[in-house]
Amino acid sequence: MAKYTSSSYLLHGGEVVLPGTEVELTDEQAKRLGSKLTAVQEVKAKAEEKPKEEKPKNKKG
Repeated sequence: MAKYTSSSYLLHGGEVVLPGTEVELTDEQAKRLGSKLTAVQEVKAKAEEKPKEEKPKNKKG
């Protein structure tokens, strides 16, 4: 199932979907709704880089 953003009011699963709301639909459902949807492109996050740990500075005295 893919994610879409509604561009108009929809009825999905017995609930009203407001414009601008993200909804998950099958390809068939999306095809029937056509211009009332915009596909959401999923961005795959890169593996998070761990920040380098700072070594404690030697304090003399």
